[in-house]
Amino acid sequence: MTTAFWTRKKSRPIPKRIHLMRQFPVLEGGQEKDEDSFADEPEMAVRMVAPLYLDQLVESPTLLTFVSPDHLAILQEEVKRIPQWMAWPETQHSSSSEDGESIFWTIFPLCHSFPANIASQFKWISKTCSLVPEIMEYNAS
Repeated sequence: MTTAFWTRKKSRPIPKRIHLMRQFPVLEGGQEKDEDSFADEPEMAVRMVAPLYLDQLVESPTLLTFVSPDHLAILQEEVKRIPQWMAWPETQHSSSSEDGESIFWTIFPLCHSFPANIASQFKWISKTCSLVPEIMEYNAS
């Protein structure tokens, strides 16, 4: 099944332009800055203290399409149809949450690799991959 989900767009989203100091509107002495005093300051697209490390549109051009609300709904429906999830075997990483409550973590494995740092050992699990064709179609693109 082919959907608009997998189309690639050439246009780049323009980030909302904000005042750098609007994120931290405190002056020396702890006084807050009011909205009118931002009018004379230059606008910046990103905070200079923490710019993005990678341009996601260059590194993974289809990522924004993949996580768009319409396409996430398609994926959620596909995931809901998965008949069985497995308990995560490494309970030391998932046995409790930050608030001390016990949690149960399940997975749906699509692939495995052992040892993980050797790419030639990477294997797809065909039985589970066949249950999520939309996800696998995206992965192949």
